[in-house]
Amino acid sequence: MFKKLLLGAALAFAAQTAQASLVGDSFSFNLQEDGAPTALINAMPTVGSGPEIFSVDINSGLFLADISDDLLTLVMAEFVPIGATTWSFTGLDYSDGSVISGFTLLNGSSPVGTGFGSDFLTVNIGDISAPGIWVFNIATEPGTPPSVIPLPAGGALLIAGLGSLILLRRRARG
Repeated sequence: MFKKLLLGAALAFAAQTAQASLVGDSFSFNLQEDGAPTALINAMPTVGSGPEIFSVDINSGLFLADISDDLLTLVMAEFVPIGATTWSFTGLDYSDGSVISGFTLLNGSSPVGTGFGSDFLTVNIGDISAPGIWVFNIATEPGTPPSVIPLPAGGALLIAGLGSLILLRRRARG
């Protein structure tokens, strides 16, 4: 009986595998027109459903950025032509400690340049003279898991629970 209980607990614990997720993560975002003294957009949004960045500026137009666990979508529409823009996303922390390992264009005209690191993405879109939509794939790989904060009471409760089961088993034997 005890072995079955222990096996069941181990299987239940093993089944709780975490999936890499950005949902709920706050990150820094900056949209800079190259050579401009100030950013068009500078924000600290939180990843959720729908676009994280949505801005309409009378001088620059509509900018939209949507980031999910494995996709980044950028939209520029209804705007006055501007110079090259650099979109920067920093502080992207996956819930299971995964890190960004790749960043590739799936749809849209080729950007001037892209870059990525374990927790950031950058896209430099050349001079924009027409609206555009860019979709990128974000690849991840397991990283160093977040450090576990020890809970002192947890160990004592585990020992007390196992001790209780052992005492019950001894009493049942007689």
